[in-house]
Amino acid sequence: MINPSSPLAVISLFSLALFCVASSFAKDGQECGTRPAISTSGSRIVGGHESEEGAWPWQVSLQVYKHGGGFIHLCGGTLINNRTVLTAAHCCTTKMFPEMWRAVIGLHHLFRHKTYTIRRRVQAIRIHYFFDTATYKDDIAVFHLSKPITFNSYVQPVCLPNFTLALTSDMTCFISGWGMKKEKTRGSFTLQEAQLRIFSLDICNRYDWHAGSVPDTAFCAGSETGGVDTCQGDSGGPLVCLSDSKYYIVGITSYVSSLMVCCSGIASLVHAQSVICYDLIDSTQLLSLLPVSVVFVCSRFFTFVSYGALLSWLQLLLNRSSSC
Repeated sequence: MINPSSPLAVISLFSLALFCVASSFAKDGQECGTRPAISTSGSRIVGGHESEEGAWPWQVSLQVYKHGGGFIHLCGGTLINNRTVLTAAHCCTTKMFPEMWRAVIGLHHLFRHKTYTIRRRVQAIRIHYFFDTATYKDDIAVFHLSKPITFNSYVQPVCLPNFTLALTSDMTCFISGWGMKKEKTRGSFTLQEAQLRIFSLDICNRYDWHAGSVPDTAFCAGSETGGVDTCQGDSGGPLVCLSDSKYYIVGITSYVSSLMVCCSGIASLVHAQSVICYDLIDSTQLLSLLPVSVVFVCSRFFTFVSYGALLSWLQLLLNRSSSC
């Protein structure tokens, strides 16, 4: 058992990405949350290390074009169907134009594309209207790919959870990404993973941890031994948990507090709470038909990009989600 008073305890606050429809299949009928290339149960690791090739087939490298340098990895993402990637809104607040981006799925080494690796340009980017750049509340975005992908053993969608998915301390949960192993250093070229444990809100909200700042729509996860955390390079990447032999996405990496030391034993990740209906995934099909006007709203050192044409749609979506 982890000692809540230990200064080496690593506690990460994850957004509880709640969806209104439970399903063992992606919306296009494809089975989700399976890992055909390796054992479904996976290894029970303690601490972070390099993942097996094909271990996380829904892991996406979101890459932005840099003039003179080609595409570079900027954020992680999660494939939720054959044309939609879930990520963090803050990843695209300063790079809001879809033509700047591409999504690469089926990657293990960032610079070694295999025959099963799939590359797609991005057709549209949709940021949660109520994303708060000061608190990172509702830090969530959807990337709509230019054309559908064909799944293979190394490219698969993750399952979306619903309100009935109970997060317990005995669940097997993982984070993954190409994040930096130490702050201010280059990220890993190979996909990393780490197993986390779910903790109760009573522990999360202790005065010496998050001091009551964790809402009841969120949860905490961490490592019993310390030394496990995601870092800036993992922004937008998934926290997935195993339930009934399938993996469900339950959190999205949001940001690392500037007051903490990344990837050390006292590091802390903060993930804004979010409640999203499954309808969001269907609705993205309609968004490409809407005229887009870009509105810049500056807050502190971040730039928030919202899309004026999406205002009424998002309000309808949020109103609907409150009654789910």
